[in-house]
Amino acid sequence: MLQAPSQADDIRDFQIEGISIGDSLFDHFTESEFDQAKKDAEIFYYKNNKFAELLFYKLPKFELYDGVKVGWKPDDNKYKLTSLTGLIYFKGNYNDCKKKQKLVVKDIEEFLPRANKIDDPKTYYPNDKTGKSYAEGIFFEIKPLEIIRVYCSNWSDELEKTGLWDALNVVINSSEFQKFFEDNY
Repeated sequence: MLQAPSQADDIRDFQIEGISIGDSLFDHFTESEFDQAKKDAEIFYYKNNKFAELLFYKLPKFELYDGVKVGWKPDDNKYKLTSLTGLIYFKGNYNDCKKKQKLVVKDIEEFLPRANKIDDPKTYYPNDKTGKSYAEGIFFEIKPLEIIRVYCSNWSDELEKTGLWDALNVVINSSEFQKFFEDNY
């Protein structure tokens, strides 16, 4: 689920669908794919437009994931990637998501035996007024603020009807994005 050389020790060594932190978005996606993704999912802007994020969904070139979410700094005209997320959807099937999560975590443990593994406790999504939607998973800290996070989202039945489906999320964050995220969310 996560591609890495046998001696990975830097966040840029890891890939999701052949994409790494530090790559240019347009090394992997055409302008046409970018424009279509903007129509399908809209660009999400973080606080103060410091970072942007866009989901590419069900592209024929994806071999492992249903979608790939990429993040960059909007003022960077090279679109250098600061975050990556691979998503596999489990519509209404959280238990299968958890099974897949265990397999991915086991794989990461094998090629990152010295990484600091941290349980990511159940966190409820504040945008779900029912209070039923949550995520839970594992963090692997490679170096300070360089993380890989593997978690399952469990959306309430009400939100699944709006298109938010249970999903396995495999996230790679650069230290720059992770620091911003920790400081602001």
